[in-house]
Amino acid sequence: MIPYLQLYEYFCQAPLVRAGLHAEVSPHIQTVEWSKYVMIAGRIALSGLTRLATAQFLNDPDGALLMARVMQELGHLTARLGIPLEDSGPIPIKTLCSGSLAEAVEHVRQFGAVMAARAPAHKVSTLQDLERGRRLEVEETLGYAVQKGVELDVPLPTVDTCYRLLAGVNRYLQSKEQEQREGRV
Repeated sequence: MIPYLQLYEYFCQAPLVRAGLHAEVSPHIQTVEWSKYVMIAGRIALSGLTRLATAQFLNDPDGALLMARVMQELGHLTARLGIPLEDSGPIPIKTLCSGSLAEAVEHVRQFGAVMAARAPAHKVSTLQDLERGRRLEVEETLGYAVQKGVELDVPLPTVDTCYRLLAGVNRYLQSKEQEQREGRV
């Protein structure tokens, strides 16, 4: 029997590499995915609530503080799940989640400076969806974390607040979409 990783390498990784795309197999996929999720969830929350370009909310002292809180809370959730985080992305997630809040804010602001230099107009897809009046993926992202936090008795006050605010925005967008389908607008 061929081990799973060998099957993946043969059927998935090799064709991607031949096509010129970077692909690698990770025996620690939960670590990789949760490390990305922690960063993405923070950006989803702040972009949707501030309606600012990424560099703007990352560089703002209050925006950076809230993003750091969201990410650290999610770090507590991953710890309860027994999933280690890593420092492989543009923000050192493991370091950010294990350090002080002040250190976490500094990491977020450093990433904001990089974004301001490299992609000052970048907007997270959540903000793009919001600007176009499209449904937000708030249940699948922040809602999932809130649900897991309740299940595992991990307090996520900042994540919960962001989730509830964005869920309200999402319900409004969905009601407008329904009105348009029914011709009431």
